[in-house]
Amino acid sequence: MRSLLNILFLVMVGMGTITSLDSCRKVEGCTDEAAENYDPDADVSDGSCVYARDKFIGTYAGVLNCQAPLPSGEEFTMVISESLTSNSEVLVSFQNLNTPLPELVARVEGDQLFIDPEQVSVALNPMEPTMLTDVEFSGEATIAEDLLGGQLNIKIVLLGTALPCDFTAMKQ
Repeated sequence: MRSLLNILFLVMVGMGTITSLDSCRKVEGCTDEAAENYDPDADVSDGSCVYARDKFIGTYAGVLNCQAPLPSGEEFTMVISESLTSNSEVLVSFQNLNTPLPELVARVEGDQLFIDPEQVSVALNPMEPTMLTDVEFSGEATIAEDLLGGQLNIKIVLLGTALPCDFTAMKQ
């Protein structure tokens, strides 16, 4: 009888040890609440976090259709890259345009990208690169699969009027 009690005691201690060791196991996953795949049960980050901005990052080919006097039907390349300051921001660069545009900061929320009003000095006339004009850029875009569509507003500060440019671009 005594040996049966000893065996039962040893089994119970063994089970308790296994349960105790199992509860010490850390759950790996995404621990950043700002990520789209945040895992509230994760104790240790495994580097798997995915942010809303990730779906925007890449190179796009598109067409910019602006209101006169700005050019319409102009093809461009747009490069969207990571911002180093925030997981919810990206840098937007319009390339291959007759009039170069500055790199703009945009914030990302879900499937939408927002360019908050940003004023910069731009050489609007390529023939006079030293003649700068203050221009304010703003806009927004939505992504669906690999298609990005939206509007870039260009306001020449001296004139005070914002001119909309609709665009669509396909991720390359």
